[in-house]
Order: sequence, then C-alpha cells, then structure tokens
Amino acid sequence: MNKLKTITFLLFFSILVSCKNEKFIINEKGVLDLSVGETISDKLGNYKMVDSVEIVEDGIEEPIVKVFDKNEELFQIGFQYDIKQNNYNTIVNEIIISNKKFKTNKNIGVESTLSDFINSHPNYYIWYTYISNRFIIQSKDSKIQFILDNKSYKGNEDLLYENDSVELKKEDFLTNTRIVKVRIFQ
Repeated sequence: MNKLKTITFLLFFSILVSCKNEKFIINEKGVLDLSVGETISDKLGNYKMVDSVEIVEDGIEEPIVKVFDKNEELFQIGFQYDIKQNNYNTIVNEIIISNKKFKTNKNIGVESTLSDFINSHPNYYIWYTYISNRFIIQSKDSKIQFILDNKSYKGNEDLLYENDSVELKKEDFLTNTRIVKVRIFQ
C-alpha cells in the first residue's frame, strides 16, 4: 500500500512539475506568448519589464527591454531598426534568454553542456563571429542560436579573425563547456 502511495505521489509530482514548466519552452518563434516579428503589446502582463540599453560594436547604444519574474531576469528583448525612420521600432527582432528555466523540447537551454547539445542535435555546427564576439552552436535544422561560454574556447585564436564567421570543431572547446545564453531572432 505504501509503495502504491509513493508511486502515485511521484506521478502526481512529475505531472505538476511538467505542467508548471510548460510555459518556459523555447521554440523557433519565441518564448512565453512573445514571438519575434511581433510587438510586445500586453503579452507579458504578468512580468516586470525594464527599459535599458545595450552597448554594441563601436559604442553604439541599442534599446532593449529586460524581462523579470519577480527579481529574476528571464530574458532581454532587442528591437528592429527602421532604416527609413533612422530609429528602432517596437517590433521584436531578437530574444536573448539568460535564465536556465527555459528549455527546448529536447531539454536544452542555459547551463546545458556542449555534449548535451550534441547528443540531442547530432546535425549541429559550431561557429564564431568576431562582430559580436560569440561562440555559437546550433542545429542545422534550426535558427535558434545557443551561445557558448567564451572562456571555454581552447583552439587557435588566430583562426577566429580569418572571416566574419568561422566554423569550429567541438575539440576546440573544454569538455565542460556550457551554454550561457540562447538567442531567438528573425
């Protein structure tokens, strides 16, 4: 009887946890009810949003919105640049996830290892761009970019500056390399 109660409790608990985390799924379009290519509007009503800026190449400031759940940062939103208006508009261009709550349907997210990613996405490639100074792994079947910890690169530094983007190998990284951010973009 106690064994049956334990099994029932574990089953109930696992269903409860999976339902609770269902809203933190990363997909090709976005997270929560927010998708790239759309405006924020009221889709994030239950979350605190803070206007900020990010300094990018050449010291240029880009407007972003940081999204929090209570005091915990979940992700940042970057916006499209409107060439005609010479300004940023309100359309979401990218979502940069920094919180480990978010996972893909293959259970990959912030703090997943390079090995975790490769095991769940055997059709992958790794590359670097000096333009944003990012090491990225992604599936050849997806646009979602998984940004790796820069400190984990152990390959040839000179190779990184041969082109705007350079394809790399898993052997160029430490075995415990982790994903530090996830980028969804248009």
